[in-house]
Amino acid sequence: MFRFFRLLLRASDLDLVEEVRPSLVAGRPIRRGETLTAEMLACKPPFRGLSPRLLPLVVGRRALYDIAQDEAITFGIIEL
Repeated sequence: MFRFFRLLLRASDLDLVEEVRPSLVAGRPIRRGETLTAEMLACKPPFRGLSPRLLPLVVGRRALYDIAQDEAITFGIIEL
């Protein structure tokens, strides 16, 4: 069954997958030094940041920079 799907996918199809796959974004403006909570975050496409599956790893970390609303959350802008 997977071989069938593999034959149908083209590179342009994979680009579309990236555009609809969600990532973690700031649900509101977050100030530098604030500790992230689940209420501060949202999941929105396109995939530019961390996967929503990583939410438990993100909650409780501090923001290293001011984060604008709808900005993608990456490990470069939060405390590790």
